[in-house]
Amino acid sequence: MTLLSAHGLERRIGERAVLDGVDITIEDRDRIGLIGRNGAGKSTLIRCLLGLETPDRGEIIRKRNLTVSLVEQVPPQDPRHTVGEAVLEGLSRQRALASQLEAVEASMAAVSGAELDALVLQQAELGEQLERLGGRAFEHRSHAMLDALRAPPVDRVLGTLSLGERRRVGLAVGLLRQAELLVLDEPTNHLDVETIEWLEGYLGSYSGAVLLVTHDRHFLDRVTTRMAEIDRGQLTLYEGSYTTYLLEKAEREAIAARAEANRQRAIRSELDWVRRSPAARTTKSKSRLQRFDEMVADAPVRAMGEARFQLPHPARIGKTILELHGVTKGYGDKRLVEDLDLLLTKGARIGIVGPNGAGKTTLLRMILGEVEPDAGAVEVGQNTKIVYADQGRTDLHDERTVLEEVAEGNDKIFVGERAVGVHGFLEGLLFDGSQQRAKVGTLSGGERTRVALAKRLRQTGNLLILDEPTNDLDLATLRVLEDALIEYPGCVLVVSHDRWFLDRVTTAILAFEGQGRVTLFEGGHADWRLARRDAPRAPLHGEPERPAGSTSAGVPERKGSGPAPSTPAAAKKKRRSFPEQKEFEAMEDRIMEAEQAIEDEEAELARPEVIRELGAEVSKRLEALEGRRAEVEALYARWEALSELDPYGG
Repeated sequence: MTLLSAHGLERRIGERAVLDGVDITIEDRDRIGLIGRNGAGKSTLIRCLLGLETPDRGEIIRKRNLTVSLVEQVPPQDPRHTVGEAVLEGLSRQRALASQLEAVEASMAAVSGAELDALVLQQAELGEQLERLGGRAFEHRSHAMLDALRAPPVDRVLGTLSLGERRRVGLAVGLLRQAELLVLDEPTNHLDVETIEWLEGYLGSYSGAVLLVTHDRHFLDRVTTRMAEIDRGQLTLYEGSYTTYLLEKAEREAIAARAEANRQRAIRSELDWVRRSPAARTTKSKSRLQRFDEMVADAPVRAMGEARFQLPHPARIGKTILELHGVTKGYGDKRLVEDLDLLLTKGARIGIVGPNGAGKTTLLRMILGEVEPDAGAVEVGQNTKIVYADQGRTDLHDERTVLEEVAEGNDKIFVGERAVGVHGFLEGLLFDGSQQRAKVGTLSGGERTRVALAKRLRQTGNLLILDEPTNDLDLATLRVLEDALIEYPGCVLVVSHDRWFLDRVTTAILAFEGQGRVTLFEGGHADWRLARRDAPRAPLHGEPERPAGSTSAGVPERKGSGPAPSTPAAAKKKRRSFPEQKEFEAMEDRIMEAEQAIEDEEAELARPEVIRELGAEVSKRLEALEGRRAEVEALYARWEALSELDPYGG
């Protein structure tokens, strides 16, 4: 069923065509990822589709009585309301239907005959509508939703919440509406990895269609069935997930590159003719000259993400950059860090991960000297110069231009021994000449984030500390930033929930695992997740202990981690046979090996040059990858079946 379709949408802001003949159709159960540079027109397109903004031209057809839930980056909430009152607003349709249903059921006892028959039909219709919205247990579902999103308690007043807390409440309200079309603008910002993974699963089974804007590439890969890229006013649709989009885009760009090479050869040939035969330009040659002019004018515009960005290199990197010795910190009975030792060496790029409230920002503040540890010592090297970019990024002056705000009176930035002009520095972060002259107050939210990041990163230091640097950045800027951090010769500490970013950039992961336990793992985020399966994490403060025999990933602990406690119910279960027990003991390794093979294949197929190297074989590899994913699902199903049986010797 088609929920919404748009044809020939045009929208101009000043001289710029934000939307230039855009076509899109949204079907029931679609999962569409909308991507594009900051300021490319993603928000404008969404507002036009939802009727919040009127396009200059074009047609939009919406399903009759289409229900829509829009979750914005800054939710429009009444600061006087409590979390519970906001949730009630999200449940307004369910509550109204439940009230109508109760009234009908109360009336049925006092009537008979045709009047009763009419009420029975009305009861069935209302009951069906309520069931589509999750049934009568919607209040219980709302509490479960708030718990899953780690939202504040229901009695908290919205005006007292942080932006991250308000966004989690807004996300809960948006999901609870159970609309036919759910529109999410950067839903993963301010969520920890476990909550993001829960959201991925929830959206996978969502009954309506989903249109989402996000920079989280893992999230796009897990959730989307179609990708829509907006660039210079044009919208291009790709079938499949983010990985499939990368492959198809690489193939399209390879074809475009070949076409451009042919065009250039034709231009050179025509130019040679023009130069050699000036006297032969008779009336018969006019068509050939016209074709030459058309080829010269038909130059392709610059593709997204071509710029390169280099961080200012430190003049000197000392022997001691940063050392932590037995650092301990807590508040009241909540232990955040317990006896942490850490040594930063040249070139280390450490990703700091963990749930919200686990202590990541507190650790950064201890390193910055803003908070004293309860025990232990933080030793910052004598030659260490820290550059810190926090989450807030509020120190921008709307009346300044982008160039004035970033340059702050300087016209050069030093990258190693080489001086780079501020104009070139900004171009590396994808600010062209006109954008550099734009007032900061006129920029989109993502563009403001880029300005704030550029303002911080133009400073010279040998230890970069970045707190959630990827929030609100577009994919093109993310790739540029990732490459710059990889090439940076100093040290980097980065707090991030962006799994793709961490896998690309980090050399180690510092994981907050609960109850003060902070552990260092070599490698990226995927390596940490794999290692984490071998040992259950400590529960977070206020969280119940996990049952023996399971980890947070749902895979059983390895043999030797201790038997699960027996229960009367367990004694009634069917026992495993000897072959089944051997199969069960080997099951975890099989699952981990299969999942690792999938991750390796996904990484291989995501390489930009894979189309050129493999050609038509790519489609076969994609089909085989889907088969492997199905095999993993079958392995999990088999493990669950075996786990229901008692051990053969029990």
